[in-house]
Amino acid sequence: MLIPDPNHWVALLGNIAIQEESSGNVDRDLVSFDVYTWGKKMRVDIAKISFQNNFSAAIARR
Repeated sequence: MLIPDPNHWVALLGNIAIQEESSGNVDRDLVSFDVYTWGKKMRVDIAKISFQNNFSAAIARR
């Protein structure tokens, strides 16, 4: 179940990759990236449509 309001924030570390794959009318694109949460670095792999529907914002620092 997806929760429409954010209930957990993570630090986006980078290493972003988008894997595009289509099969007929089915969009199987995948977004992968590294985050820091719960005291450790984690890799996230999520369907592109879920990422688009749930990603709120990013603040970049140089």
